[in-house]
Amino acid sequence: MREAEIHDGFSADREPKTDRRMLNANYHHADFFGQDLYLQAYHREEESSSHPFPYPDDDGNYYLTTSKQNTPSAGSRR
Repeated sequence: MREAEIHDGFSADREPKTDRRMLNANYHHADFFGQDLYLQAYHREEESSSHPFPYPDDDGNYYLTTSKQNTPSAGSRR
């Protein structure tokens, strides 16, 4: 089995990073039929990518895997 080798100048088509986007809207009405009314709505997206540890195949060659995750979230409350 071959050992993993370290090389200078690694490059990939997608570097590890995290992108976040968020939108939030609030509304308040002080006298809504004699009550305070608060409304909130939100939308959030997060996209992250990383390079986990290398893994060996059956022939002893090592490969560097990549991981990508998209996490959208949206909701409201009153």
